[in-house]
Amino acid sequence: AAAKGEAVSFTHLQWDLSDGIRRAILKAEATMSDLIPQVDLQVLEYVEFGKNLIVSHKLSPDAFVQIAMQVAYHRVYRESVPTYETLMTKKFLHGRTEAGFVVSLESKALCEGFEQADATPEQVRVLLCKALDAHVKIVKHGSEGRGIRHMFALKNLQQRASGGHQEDPGGALFVDAGITTLMRQVISTSNCGNPALRLFGFGPVDPNGFGVGYLIKDDNVQFCATSRHRQTNRFLYALHDTMQDFSEILSGNPRNPALVNLARLDTGVHASPRSFQSADLTNVNMNNSSKNLLNQQTVPGAISPASNGAQRGMLGGHDPAGGMAMRRFQ
Repeated sequence: AAAKGEAVSFTHLQWDLSDGIRRAILKAEATMSDLIPQVDLQVLEYVEFGKNLIVSHKLSPDAFVQIAMQVAYHRVYRESVPTYETLMTKKFLHGRTEAGFVVSLESKALCEGFEQADATPEQVRVLLCKALDAHVKIVKHGSEGRGIRHMFALKNLQQRASGGHQEDPGGALFVDAGITTLMRQVISTSNCGNPALRLFGFGPVDPNGFGVGYLIKDDNVQFCATSRHRQTNRFLYALHDTMQDFSEILSGNPRNPALVNLARLDTGVHASPRSFQSADLTNVNMNNSSKNLLNQQTVPGAISPASNGAQRGMLGGHDPAGGMAMRRFQ
């Protein structure tokens, strides 16, 4: 090793590659190039608030973000789907992770509460607090080793014992509709606490699902969402609005009339341009649609009062006939 202050020299290694290895490398590169454009990657850098504001309400930042994602998905697709969150089991020797299942009766009630035009801000605030409390309990149970990942281990042991035959009577439990539903991760999420990172993400686990990596910082929250070309951008648009609505409901300062129909968009709903910041893409390899999103200060398809009638009917490729409604409280 070079002493402090001395120049470090490097030796360029020359690889002796056979024709077979060269062909394998070229094939791998082409296969990877096929896979890259199959995944839509979109980013939301939410800068309106972060951990500090959430904690000031004596709430869990992780629960806040997880339940916001539940409501955002429900706003777009009008259903709650199996959602996975990585939980840490670091209190155990060699502990790694446990599976956290985010959807609860309380989170479902909150999602449905956002659809009710006659719901008052106070009623929704109560539903929100119940959903957050339920999620905190889910995380606590998982971190204490009381999750259900052991079911996955038992399933693997059963398959090994039966030689992989699903018709084995002992495997009936693992083809039950309830278990198979839980095992399907339509929304797979993970929270990374590394302060050195600006963004991180991963691909969708389910072919028809979303992968969401997020970082909760003191004054902002970063989201990186992927899917196989579902409404990724529209999901993040709904997530932006949901984060805003949660904050305003808790602060007692809700905004705007009860319902804004995005099929009409007569009120000129728009996402805050400050929430979508550009990123340095010099050394980032991603498809053009992702580059375009990161290089723009507003969301593609975001609505402003100056938009003309044709533009006001669209949101990230949304068909106006779909009639998606966004919740606003007053």
